[in-house]
Amino acid sequence: MRVPRSAKGLGLRDLTREAWLSTYIAPARSLLTSVGVVLGCLSFVAALGLTGTIGQQVSSSFDIRRATTVTAELDRIETGDQSQWITTDGLKRTLQLGGTASGGRVDTYSGIPVKHPFSPEPESLRLSLFGLDAGSLQAVGLRMIAGRSFDAGHVARADRVVLLSANAARQIGVQTIGASVDVGGLTMTVAGIYDDADRLADAVGGAVAPQSTLARYRTDLNSTKVIVETNPGAAEHVGGQLALALSPGTPDRIKIVAPPDPKTLRQEVSSNVTSMALLVSSLTLFIGCISIGNASMAAMSARIPEFGLRRAMGARRIDIFRQVLMETTMLGIVGGVVGSSLGSGLVLVISLINRWVPVLDVQILIYAMLGGTASGVVAGLWPALRATRISPVQALVR
Repeated sequence: MRVPRSAKGLGLRDLTREAWLSTYIAPARSLLTSVGVVLGCLSFVAALGLTGTIGQQVSSSFDIRRATTVTAELDRIETGDQSQWITTDGLKRTLQLGGTASGGRVDTYSGIPVKHPFSPEPESLRLSLFGLDAGSLQAVGLRMIAGRSFDAGHVARADRVVLLSANAARQIGVQTIGASVDVGGLTMTVAGIYDDADRLADAVGGAVAPQSTLARYRTDLNSTKVIVETNPGAAEHVGGQLALALSPGTPDRIKIVAPPDPKTLRQEVSSNVTSMALLVSSLTLFIGCISIGNASMAAMSARIPEFGLRRAMGARRIDIFRQVLMETTMLGIVGGVVGSSLGSGLVLVISLINRWVPVLDVQILIYAMLGGTASGVVAGLWPALRATRISPVQALVR
């Protein structure tokens, strides 16, 4: 395709070639001049790329642990309410709610002394003791590292078995399953040891036993609640009906804690991060504009003879304007390409190190390069205007 040429002037192809030669002749200087644009495009691509990548990795874990957990407890505790407000019928209605996977009762006893007969520590270790029924045991999701968890049979028989957290077992000197420990004056058998709990974070440093066992032998109950595991995306629906299912007559006295919709939450977080990325990138690109503009202005005095000679040979003011503007635009394009490439590489490296699946929208790269190009255009406007005011006679005298 033939590019039209202006009379006594340079065509687009010539301007592009001149600008590329000016940039290519001193690559180090060109890169340093456009460092602001490089950093702006890099931060834009890296921030949005990592936001998308991390969002994908966090979503599944968030759905499993947080967005699938709903709890219910008394909003106002009155005499006798602490152990009586949860009924068998209420728990049955809860499990019949659409979107409910499992659920049950959790009793909490605080500061219970636990000691092993052969413990090296002279004093008992005081732990939070949690009583779980068959439903809450499934909902809590204990991760066993030794032995096994108790089951519905242990709960029905009120067996004196206990599960210790790994931290508690280490502190009281329990190294084997089947050991007997003193739990608040009651001898219990260690059935297993766990190191994590999906939906009961406080249990990680405590101990767990059948709810029926603790209800039979202890009278120092501190609090009780219902914990429900929901299917992904059903937490909001279950949370809206749980109080009525547990206490149809007085649902207003029950406080429900349901997580926000994970999709909405991730969108809000992503929006905030995107806004911050745009702000930081815009400021950096602005600095890049100033850097390119200052470098062009500084080079103007050294290029006065060149511009004068071009004018003397027939170049018009508009040709000089186009030449300078094309050179700064080329610097912006180079900065945009280099910054986008470095940002993409950073996202890939961090993803590989953490074994994530990188998520990077092609539009982000396009926007970054367009932003770099626009910075070069804006930066070159004033130097280009100054170059058009150079007199051929004065330039040739110099």
